[in-house]
Amino acid sequence: MRRFSEIEEDYRFAPIRGVGDELTGYIHLNGPNSKVSLNSESSHHLDEGENGWFDLEVEDHRGRRLLLHNALTQTKSMPGVLDGKRAGTYVSDVFPNTVIIGAENLRKDRTILGMSFEFEGAENFFVYNTIEWRSFYSQDEKQKVLKAIREGAWKPPKGLRGREYVSDPDEIYVVHRPKKYLNLTIEDMSIQVWHSRSQRGLGWTGHEIKVTPIISVAFQNPILIDDAIERVWRIKGFFDQLALDNLQVRSLTFSKFKKGWPSADVYLSNEAQKTRERRLDLHPSHVPFSRWDERKQFQEVFSNWLSQSQERDFFRAAIRLSLVRLSREDDPTLITLLMAGIEALNELAGQSGLSKETVDKMACAAHQIEPSTEIDAIKGLLGSLRRTSPKQRLLQVCASSFADTSEDAGSRFASAAVNFRNQVAHGRGLKEIDRGAASEVTRALCFLCVAYDLGTSGMPGKGEDKEGRNLLATSSMDWAWRGFKMRE
Repeated sequence: MRRFSEIEEDYRFAPIRGVGDELTGYIHLNGPNSKVSLNSESSHHLDEGENGWFDLEVEDHRGRRLLLHNALTQTKSMPGVLDGKRAGTYVSDVFPNTVIIGAENLRKDRTILGMSFEFEGAENFFVYNTIEWRSFYSQDEKQKVLKAIREGAWKPPKGLRGREYVSDPDEIYVVHRPKKYLNLTIEDMSIQVWHSRSQRGLGWTGHEIKVTPIISVAFQNPILIDDAIERVWRIKGFFDQLALDNLQVRSLTFSKFKKGWPSADVYLSNEAQKTRERRLDLHPSHVPFSRWDERKQFQEVFSNWLSQSQERDFFRAAIRLSLVRLSREDDPTLITLLMAGIEALNELAGQSGLSKETVDKMACAAHQIEPSTEIDAIKGLLGSLRRTSPKQRLLQVCASSFADTSEDAGSRFASAAVNFRNQVAHGRGLKEIDRGAASEVTRALCFLCVAYDLGTSGMPGKGEDKEGRNLLATSSMDWAWRGFKMRE
């Protein structure tokens, strides 16, 4: 599994050719600026779909098949004329959203049965002490231990020097074999979390060992490329919420086999960023159930969260968009999106206490006053009175997950959030609103939504796990709420 950065090194400016035709050119992978330049002696046509996107298969100089998926072409040029004769070639510049390297490892209809991916910061969610350190300080038997290790260990080939002359061991590192971290089935997906291990020597003075958690998914039936990428975002969304960040995918592979091997490397042009815009704030102390003996609890929460993907789709989309925007700037207008996400939660749709019979009587009375309006239309309008108001829904969320548990804190926050939401929704300019206060409320509301989504899936709240760990969403919500109260 190669990271996007490694793929870029191989395909910075690599020659390519069309499969079965005269197209030639080069591919240049460089994040959002990735481009493929194609030329031919005769005129060529790229089969664009209704939205202008198309798929094109080419070969690199090693003979590997590359699939340019969801590509666009914006510039085309024709040969010029020199001394009355054609000079040059036909050229097209193609901009792929996804490049699949090793397309021969997809099914013939370009569907897949397995995939694996890695994302940044994953080690913070699985603190399993895979690399164990032990000191030999004051250990009288350390020479015997070292001798036993040397006698039973792999021997270097004849002619290479060993290290037996190093005879005063001070410390030892034990690297444990990879094990399955998580193993769950949800919908048509079998999801496993495991780790890969890489190591490299640093000359005679050091050695580097790196353990990287990997998520692998096997699908019950073949799925399309776009569906597979959507599953990556859905699964990663759980970890995004724990981190309050849009964690970057670092590598991705597709396979026509459920076991995931052999596989094709996938390059996502819009995901391959050179540098982060801000520091990743996540730490294992913000992740409940992040230890090895808690992995079953973590898996249960993860499974519960994924099982609610369909009914909470809009709610989570509002959270995701807000987290991305708030990582760059304060934007009080997001409060309308977040409130709409809360209103989309069916479990908060309680009844107001106004009965259907009362609404019918009110409609009949109104119809007698204004007979020109159809009674069904009046019933439909008055029926909205039976639905729970946005503030009532928000109060339910606060009762479950608000950071400040003092008596009137949830009510004060809900009133402030609804007030700012109404001001923004009804077109009041941000210059007329206390932007600083509105920004703090918006942030607190975003983090509240995250805490609610995770909490109702079984993740412990504020300091409720055995090590007293707090969700990053809870502590960040508390910080934003304190900031608002200072501005009141």
